[in-house]
Amino acid sequence: MNKLDKKLTLLYIATLLIAVGGYVCFEFVSPIKEAPLAGVDNYESIRYGAEVVTDLIAIGFVYLGVRLMVFPKVLKSIADDNRRYARWATIRWSMLALVILSGEAVHYLFMSPSTVGCPIIGALALFFVWPTKGRRESEIHAAMTAYPVECP
Repeated sequence: MNKLDKKLTLLYIATLLIAVGGYVCFEFVSPIKEAPLAGVDNYESIRYGAEVVTDLIAIGFVYLGVRLMVFPKVLKSIADDNRRYARWATIRWSMLALVILSGEAVHYLFMSPSTVGCPIIGALALFFVWPTKGRRESEIHAAMTAYPVECP
C-alpha cells in the first residue's frame, strides 16, 4: 500500500469514526431529549426545508460519489496522473462525508427521524468506494483504456 492509499484510507476511517462517534455521543453518552432548535420561529418550515435539502444532498451525492470515476471528464483527467486520481478520490470522499455529516446534523438539530437514513446510506456508500490499491489500479486502467495517452 503506497502513501496515497494510506492517506485516502485514513480519511475514510476518520469519517466513519466521526459518524459512529457522533451517534454514540448523542444517543448514549449525553442523550438529547428535545430538539435544540425547537423554540425557533417557523420551526416546522425550517425543519422541513432542512430535511428536503439533506435528502437531496444524499440522493445526488451518493450517486455521484459512487459513479464519479466513470464520467468522461474524470477519466480523461486520471488517465495519466496519480495526483489527479488522488484529487478526484478526495472529491468523492468529500461528497460522501457531506452526506453523513449533514444527515447527522439535521437529525440532531431537529430530532427528525426522517433523516436517520442519510448518514447510514452515506456510510454504506463509503464501503463501495473504499480506497484500495486494486481499485485505484483498475480505475486508472479503465481511464487509460478509454483515453489512451499518446507517447511522443
